[in-house]
Amino acid sequence: MAREYGIPLEHIEVEVTHKQNRIVNGPNDPRQREMKIVLIRRNIKVKGPITEEQKERLLWGAQHCPLSNTLEGGPRLIDSIEVMG
Repeated sequence: MAREYGIPLEHIEVEVTHKQNRIVNGPNDPRQREMKIVLIRRNIKVKGPITEEQKERLLWGAQHCPLSNTLEGGPRLIDSIEVMG
């Protein structure tokens, strides 16, 4: 997106952290089934001579990217197990 809009980025870093609704004591803890990620925080660091308007455009792009759109909508999960060999 930065390239498309001519935003002069020299470097970009993205740090993703999360918060869970509870702490469990490993995979055999019966509370494991109730554990969910309740917050995903994305911190984007950029380097370059960018304006406040360009910064806002980058933030808008991050908030409307396919990953953000998918997480906001809560995708369906389909599981399967395949025995090999």
